[in-house]
Amino acid sequence: MADILSIAGLLLILAGWAFELMNAVSQGRASVPLKFSILYASGSLLLAYHSFNIGDGIFLALNSAAFLVASANILLWLAQRQKPKTR
Repeated sequence: MADILSIAGLLLILAGWAFELMNAVSQGRASVPLKFSILYASGSLLLAYHSFNIGDGIFLALNSAAFLVASANILLWLAQRQKPKTR
């Protein structure tokens, strides 16, 4: 039962991030602040490493995916900065 709840939590968190990322991509701009994304990506990467070390596959998947989504937000923010501003 605990595994089912863990997987459900994993899917809900990933769905939330996926909707946010799709919204940001469709708008062509990152809606999550850069500092937050950097901290989130860093924390998620460290937690993924920890999850790997303790053998927790569910949290490894969650934190790895969170790292990738936060990294995508960082890349979107950087790409946004490269675009010339229009009036």
